[in-house]
Amino acid sequence: MPDPVAELKSFFLTILKFLLLILSVLWIFTTLYLIVDIIHQAFPNAQDEQSPKAALEMGFYLVNMIVLPLGLAALVIARGHAKELENTRQGAVYMSIVDKWNSTLMVTSRKLIYDLRDEYSDKKQQSDHELGDMTQGEYISNVIFALGENRKLMEHREHISVLYYFEDLGILCRKNYIRKDDVYNFIGENITTLVEFLIPYIKAERELAARENPKNPNIRALYANALYLYNGAINHAPQFHTEELPPRDSFG
Repeated sequence: MPDPVAELKSFFLTILKFLLLILSVLWIFTTLYLIVDIIHQAFPNAQDEQSPKAALEMGFYLVNMIVLPLGLAALVIARGHAKELENTRQGAVYMSIVDKWNSTLMVTSRKLIYDLRDEYSDKKQQSDHELGDMTQGEYISNVIFALGENRKLMEHREHISVLYYFEDLGILCRKNYIRKDDVYNFIGENITTLVEFLIPYIKAERELAARENPKNPNIRALYANALYLYNGAINHAPQFHTEELPPRDSFG
């Protein structure tokens, strides 16, 4: 679904570019006209009765020649400053995202999910396991869902905190408050892995909501932003930057 905010922003940028193009064309025509006047020596003549009118006309063209480029230059400079401010703002946002990602709550949540993954693998290797055709994601999601059903709310919250975090990030990305590509470069692999483990949990939560309130039209909105982030991360190609090791002598 297209983002109306992004579409409106794109529309205004298109209009601005169109106006700049028109102003640039007008400036070119004004400059050429003045050059032609100069070539034909069409200068105001002090003895001519039309001298004030000609001087006014000449002044008008000179003002247009000077003011328009200054306005364009000011616009370019202002745009550059705005971009710098936006980069600074986003840099601060990204640092807070990284800090949150490395917080005790997030590390604990990720560890609990990976522990369930390892638990599934251990049970799968046992000859008498009863997992059947259950997948990794289904096993992890079933355990977490059962915690919620059994009112073990604190344990449930600890496991699912990372999904809430992805939901918040998904909102920011969907609204273009932060750049999706940057988020994917930071934690894209974790997004795809962890959300994939929890997709059966999201399905179970939606089915529960549908049973409790069948007429609720917003059931598919449950964790929709986390899924939006997940789908984008799957299609994103990470940007890898390479650096050469320093010379051996620099190691001391």
